[in-house]
Amino acid sequence: MEIIHLKWDTDFFGYNVGKVLLEDNCLNEEILRNNDYRLLYIYSNVVLEKEVLLKYNLFLADEKTDLITHVSDLTFDKSVNESIKELLSVDQNLLDLTYQSGHYSRFKIDPNFKNNEFENLYSSWIEQSINHSIAEKVLGFVVNDKTVGFITIAFKNNAYDIGLIAVDAVYRSMKIGKQLLEYVFNYALSKKVNTITVTTQMQNQGALNFYLQNGFSVNRSTFIYHLWK
Repeated sequence: MEIIHLKWDTDFFGYNVGKVLLEDNCLNEEILRNNDYRLLYIYSNVVLEKEVLLKYNLFLADEKTDLITHVSDLTFDKSVNESIKELLSVDQNLLDLTYQSGHYSRFKIDPNFKNNEFENLYSSWIEQSINHSIAEKVLGFVVNDKTVGFITIAFKNNAYDIGLIAVDAVYRSMKIGKQLLEYVFNYALSKKVNTITVTTQMQNQGALNFYLQNGFSVNRSTFIYHLWK
């Protein structure tokens, strides 16, 4: 067991952040208790015992669920959707939708984050997506000149990966999320890319069911614990 230093997180949050990848559910007490990290992300393929959580004061922050689908296996609307536009700037409306997309984020649900880490992280995420640093496209669903839903995609590991997605609560009966997904499926087809991936939280049953109903299947689950000092 070793601690992997996370430079980006450390620089962004202003305190030392590291990551531990557990193997065989084995925690090294000496390493966990004697280090210079304010926060450790502990990744495990299995649920840790309650006694272990209490012993080390670990917070179960996320059951990260990776899903996958193959466009060639799907049946979907291949017509052009005129309501979906590429977004080129961040306004308050898009920022509000971005915060909604992270409602179940571990950076939001962990009460130990007290310095606006969630808001700062997600605002940076959408800004870097818009300027194409970490995303290829940011697509918005526009109703009466207002963006009421959006999705971001990036190409990595020979697949298109969905980063952020949200639909304003007032418009969720319009199947906007499904239309955004279908736009991504069509875009992937145009690029001759067959695989689409996305990550959500098991706690977010609404999102999980949405992906399962639209052709995705669970590829892997990972339990993420936070250890604060």
